[in-house]
Amino acid sequence: MEFQIGGRLKERRKSKGLSITDLAEQSGVSTGLISQIERDLVVPSVVNLYRIAQGQHDSNLTDRGWRQVRALERRFADIP
Repeated sequence: MEFQIGGRLKERRKSKGLSITDLAEQSGVSTGLISQIERDLVVPSVVNLYRIAQGQHDSNLTDRGWRQVRALERRFADIP
């Protein structure tokens, strides 16, 4: 299962007129990490995804992140 949310994150950031620096300041996540997420070089942790969504005032992105976490939990629940 692959998570590619970078493009959506970038679209939402730009639609709100935010630079990466603006979003970093509002979310408490580094500019470098935001850039890497937007280019799908890294998968953000749930905590960072939540922070970025809060920085964008975007409950939709936060909800998507939690759905992905729940899906992973179900998938790996039976692994010892």
